[in-house]
Amino acid sequence: HLPTQLEPWFMLRDFGTGLSQEGMENNFSNFGDGTKGESNVYNGAFGLGSKSPLSYVRNFTIISYYNGVKTLYNYGKDADDITTLSTAFSEESDEPSGLEIQIAIKQNDISEVVRKAELIYRYFDKRPETNIPLEYHELPKIISGDNWFITTKDKHKTYYGYSEVNTPTRVIMGNVIYPISNAGFPSDSIISKL
Repeated sequence: HLPTQLEPWFMLRDFGTGLSQEGMENNFSNFGDGTKGESNVYNGAFGLGSKSPLSYVRNFTIISYYNGVKTLYNYGKDADDITTLSTAFSEESDEPSGLEIQIAIKQNDISEVVRKAELIYRYFDKRPETNIPLEYHELPKIISGDNWFITTKDKHKTYYGYSEVNTPTRVIMGNVIYPISNAGFPSDSIISKL
């Protein structure tokens, strides 16, 4: 769910296994110790992704659908900036397993969140279903391999503060965008000519 003026929140829902109370506590109380470090298949590994909404809001909600039980959690920072995870309620549910994370979005940030969703989701192999239509501009794959490719400047949108004039060449690896500078490559390389 992308934010709108009438529904100003960003929501992600997956259909994995969900998390037990213990799983929630382990995932949301440990920093620097992620659950993906033993595999190169997944992005992440440092345990920061689950806490990243706290860089924007003081608290957010998580619903875990696990073994036929729906549990609503509130995760946030207290007055001393200590992170806390509290259970709001738990009830039986026939919803599919998984997690749902909901983050309140400030009214002034709604259009920026939607714009960045367009920029980020376009690199996903399987794009998420959204409540509002998004416009994707495909970029050419200059060089590619398994789970990665290099693309050039985006003439349609700005990207993380870069305008179309100075948007760098990017490597997209595992759906994550990494801007790279052409300056460090030899002048006769493919990258320096982009």
